[in-house]
Amino acid sequence: MTTANGQLFPGATLYDPARYIAHNSSLCKLNGTVLALKTAADAWSYALELPRNGPVPEAAYLIVRAKMKVSQGAVGVGILKEDGSSFIKEVRVASGDDWQEVAIEIPGETSIGSLMFRNVAFSGPSEAMIELLPLEIGSERAIRGLDLDASSLDRFKPWAGVVPAGYWADWTGLKTRADVWRFSEAYMAIFNTTRFETHSVLGAGAPSTGLVDLDREPVMDWLPLVDAVAHSGETFRMAALGAGWGRWLAAGGALARQTGRAFFLVGVEADAGHFSWMTRHFAENGFDPSHYRLIEAAVSGVSGACRFAIGDSQAWYGQSIVKDEDRTAETRTVRAVTIQDILQDASPLDYLHMDIQGAELEVLSSHPDLIDDRVRLINVGTHSAQIEAGLRKLFKGLKWQTVYDVELGSSMLVRIGGEERVVEFEDGAQIWRNPKLRTP
Repeated sequence: MTTANGQLFPGATLYDPARYIAHNSSLCKLNGTVLALKTAADAWSYALELPRNGPVPEAAYLIVRAKMKVSQGAVGVGILKEDGSSFIKEVRVASGDDWQEVAIEIPGETSIGSLMFRNVAFSGPSEAMIELLPLEIGSERAIRGLDLDASSLDRFKPWAGVVPAGYWADWTGLKTRADVWRFSEAYMAIFNTTRFETHSVLGAGAPSTGLVDLDREPVMDWLPLVDAVAHSGETFRMAALGAGWGRWLAAGGALARQTGRAFFLVGVEADAGHFSWMTRHFAENGFDPSHYRLIEAAVSGVSGACRFAIGDSQAWYGQSIVKDEDRTAETRTVRAVTIQDILQDASPLDYLHMDIQGAELEVLSSHPDLIDDRVRLINVGTHSAQIEAGLRKLFKGLKWQTVYDVELGSSMLVRIGGEERVVEFEDGAQIWRNPKLRTP
């Protein structure tokens, strides 16, 4: 993320590891330049604070950098506003065998406060080793450009109509109960009224607004989905792994329905609350049960059973399989299915959408020959730098084509249909196309 006019300064010019403050009975020790941290068990609780050490350098951008090795759970690292009221930006670092580099980029004019580390594991404490890296400052903001192809949007019409109280609607016309997410009071004040809504998308000649989300992180969900439907054959086939309440799966069906295509959808979700909402969502939006199959299970590299973390279904969509070594997490035993099980129901797949919170590389690498034979387009949400590197190696080995590759925690200058906007990505996204499977 460096630029020609960027400069590196010692980490202590902004944050000094020797001045650390432990919160909520977290354990912390400084060994040389490395901080060893064990957080409290409470999810979202602050654990380690590094107060700002002196004035902020004058610059157009700042990048606070660190190396982290999380051996248990997951740790959020972010920079607070100067008044400590909220995070300016935060990155989630999941457990892994290797050190990961974290880079948090913020505009230089921002009122910067402490560097904060907190426990973001679903249950139980997290443990990590942390080493600050040189601070980078520069006179130009270091943001990569990302050109997105929105031409397929022209084939679809944005929906307009009456939305009943208690629901929100997207531009495909799908209506979703507002209880699937913990929305703000301002949003709920809107959702709790019956109203007439119109929607626009970039393909219709206007910038996106509201819940269409084409100018935010879900842009990497909408555009590949639209493209997959537009270029499918007479029947559109899609699977969503870690489907949540079925947002993207149902959207695929709605878009296929708009074009007059037949479709078959497979949704896999292990969280009991999310699965019940997905079942309700499909029924309330008029989908024929013969056109979809919903599976209450986790996706793994091996079929059978597994331990799955239990969380607040309304507030969190990041529950995942828990490995045996993490015995502190609150879990329930769920069915585990593989990519092989899923492709028995729908093959070949036009589109595979995955958001399975760290199991993505294991699942895809367990049957590479199968996905190479039966999947046309894959959209993978990524959750660590190691997983991102492993996926690149896997798909390049299969000679698939990179459509988009967005690293987790990155800021991108997204360009769509003549519009430009900076989009902040928490998770990463990799979209890969199989050149061996052409649209029939």
